[in-house]
Amino acid sequence: LGCLKCFDMNVEKCGTCMLTKITRKKFDSIVRVSKVLGLIHSDLCDLHATPSLGNKKYFVTFIDDYSRYCSVYLLHSKDEALEKFKVYKTEVELQQSNLIKKLRTDRGGEYYDTAYFHSVGIIHEIT
Repeated sequence: LGCLKCFDMNVEKCGTCMLTKITRKKFDSIVRVSKVLGLIHSDLCDLHATPSLGNKKYFVTFIDDYSRYCSVYLLHSKDEALEKFKVYKTEVELQQSNLIKKLRTDRGGEYYDTAYFHSVGIIHEIT
């Protein structure tokens, strides 16, 4: 077996760019919420072929947008996600003496209980 030829990484820069010190455009700043529990990001992930001890095959994450604090819960099945959110909600709201305002998830379907979110005053954002 032979090795692949490497690309020459010594590519010359444009003379004008070098003289004017042009750099790439800056990224737009990210707007974050101003308080803990203002926005929680959540996702459900599959452990694929490697279940955990206790034979749990999924995990769900809850990340606070303000503090970036992350909580992870192991699940046997996807339909446990809403129940774990309720556990998470109780824990963090008691610890922070504050209420979750928004939950942002993908279109996975784990959290489609609009009556629950409406009853507890949480806005469910779907990306």
